Amino acid sequence: MNLFKTDVRKDTSPRKPSESEYAFLNRSALPVHEQARSLLEQWFHNYRSERQKSFCAAFQAQRGRQHQAAFFELYCYTLLLHHHFDIEIEPFVGTSSHRPDFFAKLAGTPICLLEATLAAESDPDAGKERNLHQIREMIYALPSPDFWIGFHVHKASLNSPPIAKMRPELQKWLQTYSQLELPLNIDGWDITFSLLPKSRTTRGNQESGTFSSYEPQWVDPRSAVLKPLEDKAKNYKAGLEHPYIIALNALAMKAIWANIEEVFFGKELAELDLQSGQIRLTRAPFAQGRSKDEDGLWFGRSGVRNRQVSAVLVVDALWPLSIARRTPILWHNPWAQHPLRSDIWQGPQKLFDLKTACWQDLIGKEGWELLQLNSNWPNDDPTSPYKPTYKCKFNLSI
Repeated sequence: MNLFKTDVRKDTSPRKPSESEYAFLNRSALPVHEQARSLLEQWFHNYRSERQKSFCAAFQAQRGRQHQAAFFELYCYTLLLHHHFDIEIEPFVGTSSHRPDFFAKLAGTPICLLEATLAAESDPDAGKERNLHQIREMIYALPSPDFWIGFHVHKASLNSPPIAKMRPELQKWLQTYSQLELPLNIDGWDITFSLLPKSRTTRGNQESGTFSSYEPQWVDPRSAVLKPLEDKAKNYKAGLEHPYIIALNALAMKAIWANIEEVFFGKELAELDLQSGQIRLTRAPFAQGRSKDEDGLWFGRSGVRNRQVSAVLVVDALWPLSIARRTPILWHNPWAQHPLRSDIWQGPQKLFDLKTACWQDLIGKEGWELLQLNSNWPNDDPTSPYKPTYKCKFNLSI
């Protein structure tokens, strides 16, 4: 069983607007994609489980979020494997009907339970992107030798864009170029199309391109990261017998800008003392009248919470081509029910000192070192003598 087809590939064209992440990675003949497929296939063959068939189906899914979740699960499994752990997949836990993704052991000694999750675009956001793809594809099919065509969505219907009704209006507009903007309000869709002159070097050819946008909306980066963590933590409120790690891949743009301290300890606030006129920083759990939505994963208005979560492993913008350039960081919970030993993890870590209220940095291996890749992967030299190994490099004494 393979994740990718074994066909000979010749297509090096860019990803098409409506093409899924998996379909593009499976199709492309570019050398970097060849490298990515080879590595992921190797990882998959090391993924020994009765779930291989269902996992393969999830990885090959056309729905982006499902594919992303499967990819990150495979990444986490491989990361544990490179820490030389024996791994049980989807173990039973006595305190919950839910099952974590992995149970890591070393020489029979339990190390940790780990569950992978995403801070990805929500389903509504994904729906917006699919709608944009449909409109872009319509634009790509229209002849426009002298102008790039852009559009801005002021208001969107719950239904798909009425492409069949929009197309003739755009065709008439492009035949005359009577105005630089074309406002359309059709079937609940309020869109303005606009023309941007091409440069002299590109004017006259039929190359297609577009730019697009939705009405801006306020987003909360902290919530984008906190919600998937809370969703996993609540599955084990009764506690666990071993250290529990939640691994998070921050894919959504709004999640990448999150303040991780606010995620763990609550939203940061600025308070003004009306008598002295001084401003001091505090956190929402210590302020009166604040919403519980401003609580942190590990500390809230009622005090310490989610002690069953021993640590959170965070990596941002991890995609198949960025594997070597992204380094996961392990953030330890200072109030953990079962603290995770720092000496069993080879990557960088953050430990919070309750006495000084400061984070301590533990330097560790970068992502490419953890996975035994070259630092410039996937742009490797095929003649390089470096070969990945699983040789154990440290001993653990309990």
